Amino acid sequence: MKSMTYIWYNPEIKAYQMGSLSIYKSIKNNSIERDEFSLFYKFESTQSNLAKKIFSRLNITNEENITD
Repeated sequence: MKSMTYIWYNPEIKAYQMGSLSIYKSIKNNSIERDEFSLFYKFESTQSNLAKKIFSRLNITNEENITD
């Protein structure tokens, strides 16, 4: 089975996060806002550079929206 990288939005910290499905599930299950979590993207390990670029861009855009 191939390793996958996921990007999701964490409403508690108001930021996007990236990691494995097990990390996502752990963070979500320990959150008081677990119903507000959403998976946005799923990447195979061969697409890690693309995942990092999208993750970075999402958080830059998110920060700009928060400060406006």
